[in-house]
Amino acid sequence: MNKFYKKLSASLFPLLALIVTFVFAMFQGGFVSWFLFYSFLPFILLSFLLRFYSFKQVRVERQIKCKEFVYGERIEVEIAITSEGALPILYLLIEDQVPERLREQLNNRHKGVLFPFWRKKINFSYAIPAAVRGEHEFSAVKLTTGDFLGFYTKVQEFNCFSRLLVYPHYEKTAFKNFEALFEQGQCHSAVRNLNESAIITGVRRYIPGDRMSWIHWKATAKKDEIMTKEFEESKKQDVIILLDQAPSPLFEDLVSLAASLTYAFLKRGIGVAYFGTGSKYASAAIGKGEQQRQRILYELAKVEADSNQTLANFMNERMDLPSQAALIVVTSNTSIQTLSLWGGRAASATAVIMQEQDSAAAVNYSEENKAGIQCTYVTPSSWKSSSKGGGSL
Repeated sequence: MNKFYKKLSASLFPLLALIVTFVFAMFQGGFVSWFLFYSFLPFILLSFLLRFYSFKQVRVERQIKCKEFVYGERIEVEIAITSEGALPILYLLIEDQVPERLREQLNNRHKGVLFPFWRKKINFSYAIPAAVRGEHEFSAVKLTTGDFLGFYTKVQEFNCFSRLLVYPHYEKTAFKNFEALFEQGQCHSAVRNLNESAIITGVRRYIPGDRMSWIHWKATAKKDEIMTKEFEESKKQDVIILLDQAPSPLFEDLVSLAASLTYAFLKRGIGVAYFGTGSKYASAAIGKGEQQRQRILYELAKVEADSNQTLANFMNERMDLPSQAALIVVTSNTSIQTLSLWGGRAASATAVIMQEQDSAAAVNYSEENKAGIQCTYVTPSSWKSSSKGGGSL
C-alpha cells in the first residue's frame, strides 16, 4: 500500500506543480511569471512521457574480447546499448554488475552517465586494471533514467551473462632452476631419464608440448609430418604436485609456484598429476603435454584457501594417490612432519615450504629429512631464483 501511495504522489506532484505555476502566471501576469511557467513546462512533459517509454526495444550487450586471462592482466570491458528507434531520454545511468572480487579495484569505474541525445547506439567502456585469479561471472547491466527534477525514475536490469577464467601467474623459468630441488630422489631420476642419452623405443606424432630436440628428422621427412622420438616409459617419470589449500596470506604465491612447477615438468616431458586439499578435492590424473597443462591450470584457477583439514588427514583419506610417483607438496605450513605418513607409499617426498621471510624454521630441516622428506624453504620474492635448505630453485 505504501508503494502505491508513493507512485501516486510521484505522478500527481508534477501535475500539481504545473497547475500551481499556471495559476500563478494567470493571476500574477507579467513576463517573469509566464517565463517560470514555460520554463517548467518541458520538464513536466518529459516526466509524463517517460511513464510511457519502455526499455523493451533496448538491447544491451557486454563485450569482452578474451574469455581467458592470466593473473595481473588488464581486462577491457565494453557495453553496447542499442535501440530499434532513437532513445528519447536525456540521460542514462549505467552500472555493470561486476563480480565482487573484481569490483574491489574498480573505484566505481563500472558505473557511468551517458547522454543518448536521440542516438540509436551508445557505448560504455571501462577497464579492470589487474585480473584476479578465479572463475568470474558477470550477471547483469542496470540502466536507470528519469527526469532532471527527480519526479520520476525508471530502472531496468538486462541479463548479460559473461564468464571469465583467470589463470594463475606462472614463471617460464628454465628447468635447471627447479632441477636442484630434486638432486636426490625420484624426480631427479625422471629428469635424467629424459636426457638425449635415454633409450629411444620408437617414433610418434608430434604432441603440443614436445621439445624441439625430440623431433626425429628422418621420420619427419618420410612421413611428411612432424614425428618425435618416443622414449622408454617409466613409472619414475611421474610427479604428483600437492597444493596445501589451508588459509594462508601466501596462498596466491603458492598457487603461482604450483603452476610454475607444472609448466616446468611438463615442458621437460615428465608426467604430472595435481591434487588439492580443498573442500572440493580438485585433482587431475597423471598426464603429459599441452592438454594436461591446461587441465591443471584450470584447476589451479579455481582453487580457494578453503581447506579445513590437515595434511595428515588428507594423506589418510586419499589412498588413491599413485604410490610410484614422486610427491611434491607446496605449502606454507612449517609443521610438515605429517608427510612421513606418505613416506612409505611415495617414491620420494619433497616439500616446498614458502614463508614471508627467512626464519628459523629451517632448523627442523634435518629432522624432517630423517623422515625421508626433502625440504626446500623459499620466500615469495626469492623462489624464482633461489631457495633455502633444499637447494636452489
